[in-house]
Amino acid sequence: MIADEVDHPARHRADLTRYLVAGTGGYRSRRLTRIVDTLHFAPSHASRLVQGAELVTFLFRRMQTAAVDPREAATNERLWSSVQPRVYRAQRAAPRGF
Repeated sequence: MIADEVDHPARHRADLTRYLVAGTGGYRSRRLTRIVDTLHFAPSHASRLVQGAELVTFLFRRMQTAAVDPREAATNERLWSSVQPRVYRAQRAAPRGF
């Protein structure tokens, strides 16, 4: 699993290990069983895949906020319509500390 560089990468790796061993916690806790390695962090400017994931995540988040300008909402919808057919499942989860 490759992710953009973040502060405290060791903490994120420890969280992943806990999810693999003990589950994700919460109402519908489950163990992550399909991850075979640890988290690897790379600068997003060096990885087109990380940049693509950031772009889709940014757009998804924009779709969750109320667009003030109808033109903005229409543009967001048009952009999302090109991504949406390839989305397996979309949901927003707040990371720890938010």
